[in-house]
Amino acid sequence: MKRLIIIPALAVAATLIFSCREQNAASTYATEESSIDSYVYKKFDSTAVHHYNGSTRVTLTEASEGADSLERGDSTYFYWAGYMFSNGPGTLFSTNDPKVSSAYQDTVPAGVKLGETSLIPGLENGLIGIRNGEEAYIVFSGKYGFGEDGVYDVTPLSALIYHIRIKDIIKEKNQLSQ
Repeated sequence: MKRLIIIPALAVAATLIFSCREQNAASTYATEESSIDSYVYKKFDSTAVHHYNGSTRVTLTEASEGADSLERGDSTYFYWAGYMFSNGPGTLFSTNDPKVSSAYQDTVPAGVKLGETSLIPGLENGLIGIRNGEEAYIVFSGKYGFGEDGVYDVTPLSALIYHIRIKDIIKEKNQLSQ
């Protein structure tokens, strides 16, 4: 009889723990998003700020007039430096940019095709609309980053900020013929 009572009690306890963990993550993400907005709008001109699906992109260096913009299906080559967000770039966790660190071996521009490459959602969403030759920050909460898992030196639930330099955009052929 005691076993019959213990099993449902354990199920209820597990449900409560999982529910609290989800609420904690949601609260953390909301706080991060508020901190990101505060940082962006205090430090940068609002005309340089673009939002898309949970990502905030701040254009640091404008592209030349007539430059292609990146859309899903297009390919791009870019340098990045990934930082944990701490009211701006905090701890560097990954880069391929020789201007940032010579300690990293992979210093060639990353080549990706948006929508077909396994970029974290915040980075992919932030790249949409960026133009060839631009330099930008892409900032997003842990919800659109590595989430509750964390990776490398990134702690779970961490907001991230990427410093991006676009080297080239290759438009999808179907888009060029439209």
